[in-house]
Amino acid sequence: MNPTDRMPFSQLIEPLQELDTIPIDQMPPELISKFLDTKGGLESSKWGIVNRDPGAPTQGVNVGRGQWRGGRAVDVLNTLRSANPELAKQHVGDIGSFTEDSIWKNKDRIASWLGTNEGKGVQQQILERDFKQHYMKYAKQYNIQGAGAALLFADLSHRYGPGNWSKGTGASQFLNRPGEAPTTIADIARRLDESASRNPDSQNVAINYRRIGKYAKELGGTAGAVTFMHDAARSVVSGEVDINSLAAQQSYVDQETLRQIIEETSKAGLPEIPDLRTASTGGPESEGLTDEARQFRNKILMEILSAKEDPKQKQQQDPISILINVLIQHMLGGA
Repeated sequence: MNPTDRMPFSQLIEPLQELDTIPIDQMPPELISKFLDTKGGLESSKWGIVNRDPGAPTQGVNVGRGQWRGGRAVDVLNTLRSANPELAKQHVGDIGSFTEDSIWKNKDRIASWLGTNEGKGVQQQILERDFKQHYMKYAKQYNIQGAGAALLFADLSHRYGPGNWSKGTGASQFLNRPGEAPTTIADIARRLDESASRNPDSQNVAINYRRIGKYAKELGGTAGAVTFMHDAARSVVSGEVDINSLAAQQSYVDQETLRQIIEETSKAGLPEIPDLRTASTGGPESEGLTDEARQFRNKILMEILSAKEDPKQKQQQDPISILINVLIQHMLGGA
């Protein structure tokens, strides 16, 4: 694609705009999981891999699905070794310490080790740790308040580093400066457009375009639907609002999108919903429910009880998964 034929970043991020309505501290787990899965796929389709960076084919080593490099790569391998010393002995027992040289010389053995179930599990834990303890920490420090801007900043930080906010280095070059309004996803897109206009042939422009386009495709509809289900579950079970009113307020979530993610989301589960856990007690929390909310709550409870009693439904015994299934049926007119 000719650089001049690309749509602007400000247009490319449009499917993600709704994400900025979600506070950074209230991102549903499904959204974080989907982001990390998409991000991992952009780095590498493999968990078990040791390779050179395409930008530096004669030096440096990247490992795993996160394509960790340098000290980060060493950290991943040391963490995996600590998690299961016996497995480490089987694969890399005679490697004393991990250095760029020792990793590259033993790349096939290390790749096989990273590709084990244990290796995949440790990498996933590190991806989640990086997201929460590194990228989101800087996002909050740099006055990002919405989930959309935070996720985009996390991706840019992986490649540029967070940078010095007051100096506008690293990924912080795409943020509003200290003392200005909180950075939105639209602000980041605008600065990406400004950077692209200065150097349209830059490799970074092409990489950013490819990555953000992928997030827009993978997170746009799913993110809206997940957010809708999360809000709807809380609102309907507590009786704060009927589900039809909520659907009208969030009309950007279409039924086709909901249908497409039923299978994936019902397996993932929702965050804890206190109203569901207390709904059967008959205490004050059940007072003031609308008739629709009470009926919907009772429907959920009946589904939970029947699933627990039916051995054929073992895979749905988790109350939160059942809640999702019932909620989706209700939204689609099946409950």
